[in-house]
Amino acid sequence: MTRFVTMTRRDAGLIACVLLLLIVYGLASLGQAFPPREEQVTDGEDVRMYQSVIERIHADESYYAIVGEELRSRGYASRPFFNWRLPTIAWIIGHLPSPEWGRWLLAIVAFLTMLLWFQVLDREKGFPFAVAGTLLLCGPLLLCLSEQAFYYHELWAGVLIAFSLAAHARGNAVMSVVVGVFAVCIRELALPYVVIMLILAWKEKQGREMLGWLGGLTIFGLGLTLHASIVSKLLTPMDFVNESWIQFGGWPFVMSTGIWNAFLLVAPQWILAFILPLALLGVLGWRGKVGPRVALTLGAYYCAYLIAGRANNSYWGFMYAPLIPLGVLYAMPSLRDLVLTLWGKSRLPSA
Repeated sequence: MTRFVTMTRRDAGLIACVLLLLIVYGLASLGQAFPPREEQVTDGEDVRMYQSVIERIHADESYYAIVGEELRSRGYASRPFFNWRLPTIAWIIGHLPSPEWGRWLLAIVAFLTMLLWFQVLDREKGFPFAVAGTLLLCGPLLLCLSEQAFYYHELWAGVLIAFSLAAHARGNAVMSVVVGVFAVCIRELALPYVVIMLILAWKEKQGREMLGWLGGLTIFGLGLTLHASIVSKLLTPMDFVNESWIQFGGWPFVMSTGIWNAFLLVAPQWILAFILPLALLGVLGWRGKVGPRVALTLGAYYCAYLIAGRANNSYWGFMYAPLIPLGVLYAMPSLRDLVLTLWGKSRLPSA
């Protein structure tokens, strides 16, 4: 049973209305979310730049000198300092025997993520449910094998968020904290996830876990401060300020970020208008300690992308892509219980 079993008909009706509105609005705004090819703003230059950065680190050049040169030569703004990505994953991949090793390292992390989620889903719902969940997770995680996708910092951070959630669901809070903090040290866009986990640890009175997340945030804060300090010394009067990320792109932008799934990339785009709302419905109905963490994380990114993100930032969807299949997996039981509640047919066991 899902959370919708115990919900009032009024609340169930409200959720059903929001669900239908999101689907209808998504279908109506497909042209806005996915404009014709000739009108699309490409985001491929970002990954090409960081591919060049990693290759040059591998050739023993300095990260900050490389990034400054790459930003300016490609016409990117150098201000604010957030335009200079944290060096964590670029430095790691750049010091491997070959940058190609980074792809296989990410693929291993993705495989371990699927394995952890298989164990979680098998424990919660049984073997068939776990198999279905693993197959759905192949969609976003197969992209880790791409020859270029592993250069995206967001892909690393998104996979690590999914890994951290699965580790927590398996009862390994230490691993969850370490992996989650590593995610935010790769890409600061993982900060909402870390804050959510900190708040829930505090609410559940998990003192050690809460201290772990606080310690991780402290490490991240110190690292970000050092990063900003180094960048500020490299800026010149000729460097210009980036266009604001606060664009209020709304639901069409959220839909454009939801495409990062090997299955969805080849599917008709109108399917996304159903998948994203249903995934949110699924995680909202997910009971236990795992569901709220997944639901709050997915909801946080949906809400953030309603406000922040430019047209060429659709790859920010990598941050939550592995959570969409989990929501889809729980969507059918959640939708079933929502409909039964609306009809006034409770599935609660009699006293």
